[in-house]
Amino acid sequence: MIIYVPDGSELPDNYEKRFEELALRTEAFFQKELDRWGWEDRRKEIFARDDDGRITVLVARGQLEQNIDRKKALPAVPVHSMALIKKRFGEDADTNGVFWTFYHCPDHEIKGFRGMGGRDWGRAINRYPDVDGEISIDTDLGAEALWPMNLKGCVHEFGHALGLPHIGPKLTEEN
Repeated sequence: MIIYVPDGSELPDNYEKRFEELALRTEAFFQKELDRWGWEDRRKEIFARDDDGRITVLVARGQLEQNIDRKKALPAVPVHSMALIKKRFGEDADTNGVFWTFYHCPDHEIKGFRGMGGRDWGRAINRYPDVDGEISIDTDLGAEALWPMNLKGCVHEFGHALGLPHIGPKLTEEN
């Protein structure tokens, strides 16, 4: 997991806690859905952790042009994130591994999100959910309390980074 913050901008307060919540809720979601579909679970913990078991969050920084905003700024985020990844993990990191980047750009109004993946790599980019509220491991991703965080959309894009396609709405007993 990566947080991108432009040079000169502060990291959000308690971002480590927010990433922990995001990661644990996402892992619980995938575990539940794997169980529901009867698929073998090869790895319960999908996010990197430090020696104490805390979610590892990399901080990427880079310069954003002052006059660049909205969707035009979004392509700069993965450029800076990949530079950090290559520096940390080497050149093959560009084609190996799944990385989930959140951008926090208080001086720019960036719009957009992306998720894409291949056989050996994946990338997801989302706006950092810098809003009040906690993310419980049991809260439904579509719960109204989570709407300001767009957590359901964030997990959706991460699914694409893992190589998952769009498959339509989940069937319920009413369908």
